[in-house]
Amino acid sequence: SLQERNLQERNLQERNLQERNLQEGNLQEGNLQEGNLQEGNLQEGNLQEGNLQKGNLRESNLRERHKQNRNHSQSRMC
Repeated sequence: SLQERNLQERNLQERNLQERNLQEGNLQEGNLQEGNLQEGNLQEGNLQEGNLQKGNLRESNLRERHKQNRNHSQSRMC
């Protein structure tokens, strides 16, 4: 009957809508995960940057100490 066909058509549209919403939700979920990965990579990069800076600081501290020791040795010789 006509009502039966209309009902089936409505159910089909409803199912298609749910399917689209599911796909849309999955896309958003995927984008969130992608964003989190990028965020993690940024933090990882910042950590590496911090480690580099720490290394540079140590390097300059060592150089400074070496210079002071040299100056101290020379002043004692005089």
